[in-house]
Amino acid sequence: MVGLSEAVHLELHGSGVDVSCVMPAIVRTELASGLGETKMIKSVRPEDVAEAIVAVLKRPRFDVYVPRSLDATGRITRLLPRRFGEWLIRALGADQVLASAAHSGARAEYEARAAGSAPGAKED
Repeated sequence: MVGLSEAVHLELHGSGVDVSCVMPAIVRTELASGLGETKMIKSVRPEDVAEAIVAVLKRPRFDVYVPRSLDATGRITRLLPRRFGEWLIRALGADQVLASAAHSGARAEYEARAAGSAPGAKED
């Protein structure tokens, strides 16, 4: 999504249309049930993400990180060679955040509902 957003941002430069890419950490919602926090990435409230979106609508910019501390982390890792940056992500456990939820029962009801098999799910 970031690459696509960058391409559209460049394509529309000077047209009066702004493109922003909001990149939250783990957002405390039912979708994130069972996701653990990493050493560097803490979870955020949905309200934090909403506040960031309102702020970027008032003062447009491309990169919008929630929390803002992710911006510094991103800038630093982009300065590093790709292989080292990938090693750093693995060393911090950030590459296992989504996998941890897959092995957790905390999201079972949510996933069943999303798949359409939970009680109360709409039948086609």
